[in-house]
Amino acid sequence: MLVPKSGIWIIPTSLFIREHLKTVGRDYGLNMWHKLRNERTMIGQKTGSWQVFRNCLWNLKKLGLIRPVEERDSEYPNQKRIYYEIVPEKIHSKAWYNPRAFLYPDSYRFNRH
Repeated sequence: MLVPKSGIWIIPTSLFIREHLKTVGRDYGLNMWHKLRNERTMIGQKTGSWQVFRNCLWNLKKLGLIRPVEERDSEYPNQKRIYYEIVPEKIHSKAWYNPRAFLYPDSYRFNRH
């Protein structure tokens, strides 16, 4: 679900990742985060930190929505670039809309009464 912010509709990070990977096929996390940050900066919205984005990637990977397909050396020492792609069978999963709610259904705030 899109979230209104100051009259502008912001696509959630997980859906941004899905749409980006549908377009390019595969990409590495830092590049996707830079694209998201640039897109949101153009419309005057803030972007979460790189760590928040990495957490989102971890959630999507744990749910089986994306998978790592390649690892390459990075320009940073002792780090690898991990390229991800969408798992084709999960492209229409409802988990894309709110991955944390699907990972932690008992503790997620919308399920509390």
